[in-house]
Amino acid sequence: MGGISIGGVSVSYAGNRIIEKLSLTIKDGAFFTLLGPSGCGKTTLLRTLAGFLPVDAGEILFGNTDVTLWPAHKRDIGMVFQDYALFPDKTVFDNVAYGLRARKRDETTIRARTGEYLERVGLSGFESRRPAELSGGQRQRVALARALVIAPQVLLMDEPLSNLDAKLRVQVRETIRDLQKEAAITTVFVTHDQEEALALSDAIGLMRAGQIEQMGPPVEIYSTPVSAYVADFVGAANVIAATTQAHAGKGADVEVQLASARIVARAVTDVPAGSVQVLARQEDVELHAPDTGSGIPGTVLRRQYLGSRTHYKVRFESDGPVLSVERTGLDHGSIQEGAAVRVVLDKARTLVVPR
Repeated sequence: MGGISIGGVSVSYAGNRIIEKLSLTIKDGAFFTLLGPSGCGKTTLLRTLAGFLPVDAGEILFGNTDVTLWPAHKRDIGMVFQDYALFPDKTVFDNVAYGLRARKRDETTIRARTGEYLERVGLSGFESRRPAELSGGQRQRVALARALVIAPQVLLMDEPLSNLDAKLRVQVRETIRDLQKEAAITTVFVTHDQEEALALSDAIGLMRAGQIEQMGPPVEIYSTPVSAYVADFVGAANVIAATTQAHAGKGADVEVQLASARIVARAVTDVPAGSVQVLARQEDVELHAPDTGSGIPGTVLRRQYLGSRTHYKVRFESDGPVLSVERTGLDHGSIQEGAAVRVVLDKARTLVVPR
C-alpha cells in the first residue's frame, strides 16, 4: 500500500497559519500517533491528510501517489471521528455497508464483508439496531468497522476514544490495535492522551505550535525526551533549572550545578555552557536515609499513599526546588511527611537539555 510522505506542508485555517513547512515520513503499515495539547495543530494536520483542508504549500504522498490536490473522496481513506458520525436513521448493518455501496460493490460482497467486520468488532447480532440503541463503545466499534470494511489505503482517526469512559477506552483501543495490525493499514491517530499514544503506537510525533517537537518510537520519546516540553507532556517529569560550566555534545556526561550540589547527567542534545534544564522522571528519583553520604539533602513536604505506589513532594535543601518522587513497593511507607532524606539522581537516567 505504501506509507505517507509529507513534504514542507503549510496549512492555514480561518486566516491563521497553523502549520509551517512541516515534513515527516510515516512507514507503510505503521500505527503513527500525532500527540499534543489542544491547539498544537494535530487535528489540522489530520484533516489536511484527509483532504478536508487545502495546503498553502508542500506536498502529500500516499505511497508514490501525489494526493496533495485530490479531494477527500478520491484519497482512499477510512476515517473515524471523535463523535462517531454515524447515520442515525440507518441500521448498524447499513452504516457499516455504506462505503461499500458507495463504491457500487455487489450485494453478495457487501453482505459478506459487512458481516465479517461486524464479527471482528464484536457486534454480530446487532445488525438491525440503530445507533441510538447502542452504547458509546458499541457506536465507536461500528464507526471502526465502517472505516475498515472498505480496505482503505490509509486509516485516519481523530481522538476516537475521548468520549468513552476509562475502562471502555482500554477495551476499544485494544480492538483498534488488533484490527490495524491484522489489516496492516498505515494509520494516523490523533490524541492528547499520552497513555493512548504510548500503548498503541509504532511511532509518535509530539506536536508543538504546528511543528513536530520530537518523533520516534514510544520508548524513545519517553526515555530520551529532547526538551522539557516533551519530558513534561509524555509522563510526569521534574524540570529543574541548573547551570553547567562546559559545553557537552549529544550523549556525553556533563557536570551541572543543581542547588548547592554538583551532579553528573547525560546530555540529550548538544548542550552549551550556561543555563540548562535537568530532566528527571519521578520514578527515577531515589530517596535515601539522611545519613547516607551521597545525594542532595531534602525534606519530604507531602506523602500520598496510592496502594502499589507512594507519591512524595520533596524540597531540595531549605529553599531549593520541589521535586515529585514516585516509589513502588511497601518499603517506602516508612518515609513520612517532614522526614529528612537524601535525594539521589542517577546519571544514567537524569538528562540535561538547553534551557
